[in-house]
Amino acid sequence: IAATAASQGFTVLKLKCNDSDDIVGIAKAVRDSTPEGFRLIFDPNERWNDRRTALPIIRSLETIGNVMFVEDPLPRWDLSAVADLRRQVDIPVALHIALGYAEHGQRKQDVMTSFRESASDAYNLSGCTADFLDMAASAEIQGIPYWRGSEVDLGVMEAGYLHSLAVTLGAQLPSDVFGRLIREHDLLTEPLKVTEGHMSVPTAPGLGVELDQAALEHYAVANPVTIR
Repeated sequence: IAATAASQGFTVLKLKCNDSDDIVGIAKAVRDSTPEGFRLIFDPNERWNDRRTALPIIRSLETIGNVMFVEDPLPRWDLSAVADLRRQVDIPVALHIALGYAEHGQRKQDVMTSFRESASDAYNLSGCTADFLDMAASAEIQGIPYWRGSEVDLGVMEAGYLHSLAVTLGAQLPSDVFGRLIREHDLLTEPLKVTEGHMSVPTAPGLGVELDQAALEHYAVANPVTIR
């Protein structure tokens, strides 16, 4: 997968993982099958549990040399432990602030809380456009770069992501806007254009994209119900 991505002009691959995966073996395999400069982001989604688990994993990854970030290595309730881990390792640590996971206690104020704790080198920011722009502004004040997270979305939403990324100065890291590369159809009459790992911002009026009504009808799984 990494070799295919590299051949298409991409330079970063993000992987979910836990502490039972052969993470170092994966990093070596990717290093050996991709050009120099191709990098990985490992995201255990807080499942490395504690510093005793996370520290040897990250130090082993440091010897491979192709890891760009480790994202959410420890449980988010203990940002002081994340900050301590960050001070002990050379691989930068990123935090995912995902407002869609409100049940996990994530709020956009976490950008400032993380800054006070010195718990992050970068942010993965997810949420509606207004909240994303608020969090982006906070990150820019801190001088910390970020990318825009997603849920492997459809074309209309991803077009909105592109516009928000284009107007924020700190969005300097590869973003999770890749639904078109995975889905059979993105419900757009013309798909978002990807060239050499970069996606072009649509320039037509509005979001710059058009919903494919025929595709919408084809892929619909239910009809809307109106309750009077």
